[in-house]
Amino acid sequence: MSGRFAEWLRGLVDKLFNLSEHAFQVVVQTLGRYAILSHRWDSDDQELTFECMEDFGHEALSIPERRGYAKFRGFCDAAAFHGCRYVWIDSGCINRGDKAELDVSISSMYQWYSKAYVTIIYLSETVEADHDIFYYPFQDPWWRRGWTLQEFVASTRKRDYYRNWKAIDDQDWDYDARLFEDQLMVAINRDGSHGGFLTRVFQSMQSRQTKLPEDMAYCLHSLLNIRPPIRYGEGFERAFYRLQTEYVTGGY
Repeated sequence: MSGRFAEWLRGLVDKLFNLSEHAFQVVVQTLGRYAILSHRWDSDDQELTFECMEDFGHEALSIPERRGYAKFRGFCDAAAFHGCRYVWIDSGCINRGDKAELDVSISSMYQWYSKAYVTIIYLSETVEADHDIFYYPFQDPWWRRGWTLQEFVASTRKRDYYRNWKAIDDQDWDYDARLFEDQLMVAINRDGSHGGFLTRVFQSMQSRQTKLPEDMAYCLHSLLNIRPPIRYGEGFERAFYRLQTEYVTGGY
């Protein structure tokens, strides 16, 4: 460690110790804030997966040829624009081969999206054009993906991007998104104190799809604040039955 760097580091530590508790929390939150991506997954041979992340730096790796790499680069640029030093992307940060990690990740999604400094919503099939802003982006397949419901509901600060990673105009889009958000029961109290919560969640899922049938139930675990174990291969009916049982017996 060079003398100049050591001196700078000691000065930084001294300053942090002299901060008030509130000021210290602000510094930590600023330095540690992260952006999180809400997107539709590509095919396994094109998406940037956990295995790809582990292999970064290998000479024989063909990651830049994947569409997921371009998406990841666009996401990182958007995160940097919003002042975030860290990013989280589900396809690349969750080891789906580790069942314990997968269980924890699925049950923690709501919390992770709600605590993110900003959620970057990538509308991969929406191009910038002279269309009605209220109509056109809402036709994107992102709105029909099962997992994006809880991501949208949980996120407190959202920014939306076209396929070319140009931001959708905040003023118009935020207003129209709030209107659409009301239709997705976002204002309903998640703890179930508002009557009909579960019914409204299921209604919102009717127009959505997931790649695996069980995910139609699993993608609601974190939103409903329940933690039944993940059992891929059990089928939708069994997964949905366990979801309902867990929700009811949990006192919701």
